Amino acid sequence: MQVRELCQRLNLSDTRGDTGKKLSREINDIVQDSRQAKEGSIFLARRGRETDGHKYIADAYRRGSRVFVVEYLPGKLKPDAVYIRVDNPAGMLGVIAAEIFDHPEDKLDIYGITGTNGKTTTSFIIQHLLEELEVKCGLIGTIRVDTGKEMIDTPRTTPEANQIFRYLNMMVEAGCRAVAMEVSSHALSLERVEGLKFRAAIFTNISRDHLDFHADFADYLGAKLSLLDYLEEKEQENNADRPGIGDKFRESDRPGENNRPDDPAEKNNRENNRAEDNEEPGENSGPGGNIRTEANLSSAGKAFYNIDDNRLRRSFQHFTGPKFSFGINGEASYRAHDISITPGRLAFELTGSRFESALTGKFNIYNCLASLTPLLAEGYRPEDLKKALAIFPGVPGRFEQVRIREGVYQLSGSRFKTEKMKSKEGAREGIRETHKDKNKEQAARELEVEAGDPNYSAGPGNRVKAKDNETAARAEQDSALRRERDSAARRQQDSAAKAANSETADNTDIKDMVDEIKVFVDYAHTPAGMENVLRSVQEFHSGRIISVFGCGGDRDKEKRPKMGQIGLKMSDLIFVTSDNPRSEKPGDIIEDILVGVKRLVNRDNYPESAYQVIADREEAIFAAVEAAEPGDIVIIFGKGHETYQEFAGRTIDFDDREVASRALASRRE
Repeated sequence: MQVRELCQRLNLSDTRGDTGKKLSREINDIVQDSRQAKEGSIFLARRGRETDGHKYIADAYRRGSRVFVVEYLPGKLKPDAVYIRVDNPAGMLGVIAAEIFDHPEDKLDIYGITGTNGKTTTSFIIQHLLEELEVKCGLIGTIRVDTGKEMIDTPRTTPEANQIFRYLNMMVEAGCRAVAMEVSSHALSLERVEGLKFRAAIFTNISRDHLDFHADFADYLGAKLSLLDYLEEKEQENNADRPGIGDKFRESDRPGENNRPDDPAEKNNRENNRAEDNEEPGENSGPGGNIRTEANLSSAGKAFYNIDDNRLRRSFQHFTGPKFSFGINGEASYRAHDISITPGRLAFELTGSRFESALTGKFNIYNCLASLTPLLAEGYRPEDLKKALAIFPGVPGRFEQVRIREGVYQLSGSRFKTEKMKSKEGAREGIRETHKDKNKEQAARELEVEAGDPNYSAGPGNRVKAKDNETAARAEQDSALRRERDSAARRQQDSAAKAANSETADNTDIKDMVDEIKVFVDYAHTPAGMENVLRSVQEFHSGRIISVFGCGGDRDKEKRPKMGQIGLKMSDLIFVTSDNPRSEKPGDIIEDILVGVKRLVNRDNYPESAYQVIADREEAIFAAVEAAEPGDIVIIFGKGHETYQEFAGRTIDFDDREVASRALASRRE
C-alpha cells in the first residue's frame, strides 16, 4: 500500500513534509515502539501514561521509518519524511493497521470475551468447540496467542491494536475462520480494539478489579460495557455509521423489543429444521451437514451476558441491541438446569441436551454457558457442541492439578527441609479443634464481597482424551496440527485424561481427596475469583483446605485485606506470601493482606496458627505441601500459568507448578 492510498481511504488530509513523490512510498507495517521501526513501517507517536512517543521520532527515523503519524509536529521536519497529523493517534493505530493488513477482521468471526473473571477459560472453550466442529479458530488472550500455525507468548491479555491486526492477518493466512479474543478493560480504555468488529460480545461477570488503573468502579464498568460499541452491524443499504454505546442504551428500564428473545429451544428447533432441509453442505458446514445455518451468517453482532450477575443484569436492561442472556437462576434466554457437580466433572441440561465436561465447580457452569450460548444462538447444533464440550482438555493454570514429574526436576535439597520443618510445627498445631470444626458454609455466607455472581474461571479439566479418529483427510490434518500445538499442555495432564474417560471417573478420580494430598494451581487474583474457587472446592471436598497466596504490587491495594479475609474464612490454613511484588516491597504488600487476616483473628477468635507468613514464594509452597496431611487440598493462588515472578527492576523464572511438583516429590523422600 502507498501512503497516498492510505490517506485517501482514511481521509487524512493534514500532511506535512515531503508530500510530493514521497506519498507514493510503499508501507507494509505500523509500529509505536521506535525499536521496531524499519524501512516500510509507519511510526505512530502517541502520548502515554509514562512517556510521549513524539520523543522517539528521531530514533524511528534512524531505524528506517519515513512516515510518521503524529498529534503535533516535531520542531524540525526531515526533508525526505512524511508527517500525518491526527487529533488522536491512539485511536488511529488500529484503524491504520486494518488498512495495511487488508482488513483481516472482515474475514474472521471475532468472539470478544470481557468480564472480571472467566475470560481465559471461556476463550479456550470457544476455540476448542469451533475447532472440533472443523471451524479453524485462533486465540488471543492472557496465556498465549494461537495464530493457527504457531503459539506466541504475549505480555498483555489484549495486545496493542497494531499487534492485534498483525495476529489476525497471520490467522487468515493460516486458514482460520474465527478467533476467540479476551478483551480487557485496559484495552477498551486505551483504544486497543479500534477498527475491530465483533460477531459476539460476551460478558462473563463484573466485580472489583483494576481500580489502580480506573478512576472508580463506575469507570471500570463503563469500560467493560464499551465493548458493545464494536459489535458488527447488519449490512444496510445506506451504510450508515455504526452507532455508539450511547445510542444503544436507553434511559428507561422498560424492556425493549429485543429484551426477550425467542425461546431458545424453539429457536434452535427452527434452525435445526432449516439446516436439515439443506441437502448440500454450505461453506461453513462441518460433519453431519450444516452445523450453522446460512440464515445467521449475515446477521448483526450480538451481546451475551450473565443474567445472574446483578450488575450485568441491571446494565443490560438499558441495552436495546440484539442480546441474549445466560445463567442458572432467573429467566435467562439460555438457562442451565438439572446441574450435577462432582470432583472432576460437571453436567447440566441446556436446550434439551445434556452437556458434560471434565471441568468442575459452579463457576465453570457459567464459563460453559458463556461459551455455548453464542454458538447456539448462531445455529450450531446442540448435539455437536455436546460432543465437543465433553472432550475439552482444560486450561493451563486454571485449577490445574500438580503432579510429580519424575526425571524432569531435580529436588532442591536441605534448604527447604529446614524451612518446611519450621513451618510445619506451627501449621499442624492448634487448628484442628478451633478451626477445622468451623462450619465453612456459614463462613462463606458471612463473607462480604462484591454483589453479583462473578463465577471465576478455573477448572481441573484435562481428564478426557482428545478425539483420535477423523473421517476425512483434511480433518485428520487439522486434528494433527491441533494436537501438535497443544501437546505441551496436554502431556502433563495425560494421566488425568485417562481417569475421566473411565466409567468410574466421577467416583475414583479424586476419591474425595482421602488417599493423598492434592495440589492445584489457580490464576485467581481477585477477591471474587478466590472466593469462587474455594466455594467450589467446598462443594465436593470434606477435608482441609490449605491456601497459598499473595497480592500483586503496583495494583489495587484495597483488595488485599479482602483477600486475606476470604483466604482465612474459607480455608483451614493459609500461607501469606509474595505474588509479583513489582516495585513494592514484598513485606509491605503482606502487611496489607494481614490487616484483613488479623481483623478476623481478633474479632472472630480465629487461632493465630491458622495463618503463616513466608515471604519467599517457593518456601511458602514447600511449607504448605509439607503441612498437608492425607486428604488435604493445597491451592496455590495468583499466578496460574505464569512462568516468572516480577520484582523491582528484575524478573526471575518462576512456575508455581514446577515448584509444587518438586515440593510433592520432596515430601515423598
